[in-house]
Amino acid sequence: MLRITRLRVITLLLCCIVTFHVFPIVSAPLTHINLARFDIYEYGIFGWCTVPPDRYCTDRGIGYSSNVATDSLLELTLPSHSKFSISRLLVVHFIAFALSAVLLVLCAVCDVSPKLRDSTNAIQCALLLSLTVFLFSLLSFLVDILLFTTFLNWPGWLMLATTVISAVVASMLGSLRRMVSLKNYERTSHRAGFPPRTETFPLHSLKQVGSLPAGRRRGPDAVTMSFSSRERLGEQITEPQVSYYNLID
Repeated sequence: MLRITRLRVITLLLCCIVTFHVFPIVSAPLTHINLARFDIYEYGIFGWCTVPPDRYCTDRGIGYSSNVATDSLLELTLPSHSKFSISRLLVVHFIAFALSAVLLVLCAVCDVSPKLRDSTNAIQCALLLSLTVFLFSLLSFLVDILLFTTFLNWPGWLMLATTVISAVVASMLGSLRRMVSLKNYERTSHRAGFPPRTETFPLHSLKQVGSLPAGRRRGPDAVTMSFSSRERLGEQITEPQVSYYNLID
């Protein structure tokens, strides 16, 4: 039976992110999917087209231009009436897609490799990359809003969902990195034969400390003195009851 681990959940979320980034990239003029529609124009990442039946598409490139064919009477306008040079910022969609694809491959490899799964450096790299994906996803959504305002179509609104999912992935990777660090520290301590720093004391030892004379319990070192004299009191220190070995794979 397939176990649902934290890394597998992160991998599934990254699959959703990569899929959401594909739709704006394959928009007009590559396909009939449009990032936004205003008047007779359909906008995409690499150009724009006019609506059928007289469909006309520009050449593929980064950024919009008002220069069209000489035999055409079209005059491109943007919904927000922004400058055409701002449309070059749409390249952040492709950058966000590339970064999310790399992060997906990295998390998938960490999931199938036990060595990378317990590597703090690998999880740290994934965490830093996830923060970059979040920033570029947010920037993609802001650029779409800046250019197309309320005329933004569903591929553009998917960027908002991508930004939220990226934030969730980054938080999960941060929590995973902390758990992997604690797991590796506990494993190293046990292999070296050192006792764990986190110690627990029975409740009856605290009662016995509370029953000591007042003179022995005064001062800032009262608790330290009481715990250091546990052997003289005949108390046995117990091992930690919580271990990180079984929390993650």
